[in-house]
Amino acid sequence: ALKEKGIEFEYKKVDLQNKEATPAFGDAYSKANPNKLASSKVPVLEVTQNGETSVYTESKVLLQVIEEIWPEPPLLQGDVTTRYRSRVFSEVVYENIFGGNKSPYKLAMRKIDAQQQGEWDQQDEIANLCESLSVLDHSLREFAPAAGPFVCGDAFTLAECTTGPFVQRADAVFEHYLGINVVDLCRSKGYERAALWWKSVLERKSLVETGISTEQTIEGTKRIIDMMRAARM
Repeated sequence: ALKEKGIEFEYKKVDLQNKEATPAFGDAYSKANPNKLASSKVPVLEVTQNGETSVYTESKVLLQVIEEIWPEPPLLQGDVTTRYRSRVFSEVVYENIFGGNKSPYKLAMRKIDAQQQGEWDQQDEIANLCESLSVLDHSLREFAPAAGPFVCGDAFTLAECTTGPFVQRADAVFEHYLGINVVDLCRSKGYERAALWWKSVLERKSLVETGISTEQTIEGTKRIIDMMRAARM
């Protein structure tokens, strides 16, 4: 979002597996988040204005804060209905591709577990992914205008800023663990609108410049799987 608005910022990487190495991060998160039971996570935005520094947490809230502090160019465009569609679309994408058992991380863990037991069903997992992508395609055809690849046409707005990082990580995980290219899969099923949106989000300059590599994504996925396993014990 900051890149899209042309705002200069300093990026600091935090290793969530070794939070002790960056105690200032944990302290800042605790002070900014009212949920004292929440485990510190990224991203965290620190803004200094007029000599005062404020810290903000939670991805969706951060985008709204960025929009309020730097309103131009706007991440929410059009009338009330168009802005509503941007917000709802983000929820649809998350629920159908990244939420619950549809999470790419849980898919990766299922594959590892099933392969160890000799019970992996590749086609079943691909069918589940296709079902999710069909919802994405339908949502785009219903909510997005015909012209332009994004929800608001040619404008890269809140809808893509919210979902873009998830799309980038999911794309790498699906390729690595399923051997599936999401854009090609969408096209093979006739989900042309979903294919255009997914490809355009991945190629967006701001996402490419701020995202992590495929190798880092897969390594991070393995660490997340280890954490999920530990939580089950």
